[in-house]
Amino acid sequence: MGIVTDSKDVKDKKDPDKCNIFNLHKLFSSDEELRELSERYTNGKIGYKESKEILLKNVTDFIKPMRERREKIEKDRKYVLDVLEDGGKKAEKRISKKMEEVRTKIGLNLK
Repeated sequence: MGIVTDSKDVKDKKDPDKCNIFNLHKLFSSDEELRELSERYTNGKIGYKESKEILLKNVTDFIKPMRERREKIEKDRKYVLDVLEDGGKKAEKRISKKMEEVRTKIGLNLK
């Protein structure tokens, strides 16, 4: 709720294109909801508090599946450790190859 806004009253007409909250709505709100919000902004039928509450709900709905997936993965410790180990092996291969390339270019490759 700490998004900076101007001091316009709920009934004041607002320009959605100049509103920080509305710009965030473009990322998280449906096209239909954006049209409705834009109309309410330009007609002075919405306040920033209500707009922020709608935005918060939409952001929460957007991240909900990711949060649920994270919670599910977090419970499978073996899976997490396997992914980390596999990633470590892949990284080690890339790093070894790159370091050999660096050593060759600077003349420190003893092979």
